[in-house]
Amino acid sequence: MDNMQTTYANNSIKLGNDLIHLSKKLKSKFPNLNSGMAIYTLLSFFSMSETEIEEWNVSAKEITDIKNTLHTLPIFFHQNVLRLFNDRFYKEVIENSHLITYKDAQMVAIENSLLESCQEYQAQLKLIPSPFEVIYLYCELGIDIKDQWKNAKKDEMLFFLNSADTQHKIINDFCNQFEEKFSKELKQGIIND
Repeated sequence: MDNMQTTYANNSIKLGNDLIHLSKKLKSKFPNLNSGMAIYTLLSFFSMSETEIEEWNVSAKEITDIKNTLHTLPIFFHQNVLRLFNDRFYKEVIENSHLITYKDAQMVAIENSLLESCQEYQAQLKLIPSPFEVIYLYCELGIDIKDQWKNAKKDEMLFFLNSADTQHKIINDFCNQFEEKFSKELKQGIIND
């Protein structure tokens, strides 16, 4: 592993630790917090003022550090950080969670929606999005316009936003699909095979 890969690996671990630390703070305010909503809230801090952030009993410096680490870490590493965060979230932030291993049609539909969002983002902007950004945008759609959607899409959004047990599986499977779809492209210039 070269120096940059070591730096990226270390930054990935630090980012995962920072995200868990802040999620624990959020959990004290939101007892029903799940990993998707934690990601949404944490990334929402990026557009808030220092005063707004500190109203949440969170340090603006912590948010700036996370934002900077996320922006300097190549997207290739984001899926691993997301997967690590998601797994740790359900072990360290939500105690006694009942993680599922099966997959139903609604879960597959959500995973497909997330991957389709990546492909649309890439087609429009000619960039591969961060999987964190995809989760953020998906949650934002569900929160902002869920009342205007057709029932099936509305049900899909509500299921994702409110189902912590299945959300763990959906996010991890999405990370696997994201890696399968974009890994070769994202490795270029970062990983020396």
